[in-house]
Amino acid sequence: AIYKPEEYEGSAAKIGSSEHGFSLMSQQNLSDFIRRLVVKRFESSFGAFEKSIRSFKRITEQVEGFLGKSDTYVLDRKLVEKIYELDEEEIEKEINDWIESLDEHDEKKKLRKNKVYKVNNFKRKKDFFEAIRSDILLFEEILEELEDLKLTENDPKAITLAEKVKGILNKTPEGEEPQRKVIIFSEYIATVEHLEKKLEREFGNSVFVVKKPLGKKKLEELNANFDATYKEPANDFNILLCSDRMSEGFNFNRAGIVINYDIPWNPVRVIQRVGRINRISKKVFDKLYIANFFPTEKGAMYVRSREIASQKMFLIHKVLGEDSKIFNADEIPTASNLYTKVQRNPEDAEVLNFYNNMLVKYEKLKEEHPQLIAGLNKFPKKLKTCKVHENNELFVFIKKDRLYAYRIPLDENGTFKAKLVDFEDVEPDICCLEKAEKPLPLSEEFWKAYDEFIKEELNKKQLAKLTAQEHKAYNVLKFIKSWEGHRDADVLSDSLKAFITALLVDIQEYGSLATQTLKRIAGLKKIAGAKLSEENKDKLIRELESMKTELGGNSYIQKRKQKLE
Repeated sequence: AIYKPEEYEGSAAKIGSSEHGFSLMSQQNLSDFIRRLVVKRFESSFGAFEKSIRSFKRITEQVEGFLGKSDTYVLDRKLVEKIYELDEEEIEKEINDWIESLDEHDEKKKLRKNKVYKVNNFKRKKDFFEAIRSDILLFEEILEELEDLKLTENDPKAITLAEKVKGILNKTPEGEEPQRKVIIFSEYIATVEHLEKKLEREFGNSVFVVKKPLGKKKLEELNANFDATYKEPANDFNILLCSDRMSEGFNFNRAGIVINYDIPWNPVRVIQRVGRINRISKKVFDKLYIANFFPTEKGAMYVRSREIASQKMFLIHKVLGEDSKIFNADEIPTASNLYTKVQRNPEDAEVLNFYNNMLVKYEKLKEEHPQLIAGLNKFPKKLKTCKVHENNELFVFIKKDRLYAYRIPLDENGTFKAKLVDFEDVEPDICCLEKAEKPLPLSEEFWKAYDEFIKEELNKKQLAKLTAQEHKAYNVLKFIKSWEGHRDADVLSDSLKAFITALLVDIQEYGSLATQTLKRIAGLKKIAGAKLSEENKDKLIRELESMKTELGGNSYIQKRKQKLE
């Protein structure tokens, strides 16, 4: 609740305004980000999770205490605006800085940097305070459960890690190869600290732990044990446990395996981790191994967005080769699917979706005709061309925020009716990648039809119209939104209501939704229009939540706006 004051302010003057909508969505994005951060910590280790819960409990209590003595509440603008630029450690620092700044008395500074709320004027003041108290009680309940189950002491993931590492260290080396050493990477210092005692209990003094920058002596000790090029090698340590601060600039080629205890969704970091043992300077082992702890399927639902799936796809492409068709760009794999796909033959991958097909065609064009790509910025703004086609048709494409595609069949009399269509429906008609085609001259018939289109269609502000598929989806969403207000106001959460609003904005202004997604939205009418049984409620919520996860949560529309800017 402390990240979403706009939801509780609810002043009549603001509701419905673009500023209110933007603030509401931005703060919802921040709230979603914080939740994903906590779930990622849970997936990393119970130790990191417990530390995060204690931290957020302390922060929420501080806000509650502050509000008990002050009417003014300030939400740091950096928190809201920079969550996509900063990494998780930086976000936590920003949160702590924000908490410390709440007691600042410089009102001008607050107004200049942040959004200031007068809590006594909140329309839902009581709800705001109750929600904050509810969050604190939830944190306490989670901490009690962690204690009762003794999950930080008896962590099944850490126990599995120790067993696997024992198997690696006890394995007889192949041929003349030395004993393999092991590197264990985690995103989080808190997870490194959580594992440190457990591994030292199992492996004694053979574990080298890096939690902070190393001094000269420790650095020499590290290199002596893990760098095959070091002049005075040592053999005191077999296991290196570290965070990503050790993922670049080091040679650890005496280790034959990297264990990713958690997987950061920044592909560069994963590649850097693997690079520590895959060193050109001196080959030690014929085969190098990478072992991954994948997130649980339930956890993956919360921490994986559309962008994350895409990043993962490109990561696998980099590791296995650009021709390995592992992930569909629109796919959000479960943890088990992710594992299966990494293991299977890339040639068995499913058919590429439209977006990915276009990307493949573009890459092919770039490779085979680089001069065409290089000359794109020299093309005139209003480009016209003509090619051989089995039907007599005119296609007009207009880029204005979104892409508009018109199909205009021409009859013998030269009359026509323009129809707004999905680009993917007409792409096969205009594509000429398979063979070199010379353009045909533009005929008098072309110019007549084109001029008529500009005069008749564009002057009617046709750009405001939606495709048939968009119309259907838009109407279903509007129906659900209006139906929600009078049939059963508690069916949809605030988050899902915000998501529906985001979908409506997308359809009206950006047109970024794939045809398949639009069809899926239109299909919701069967559920929403039916008798509102408990089963239908659950179906509707499940389908909307699934769609929201796949598109990247409420934040996807905000990212669309940022890309356009």
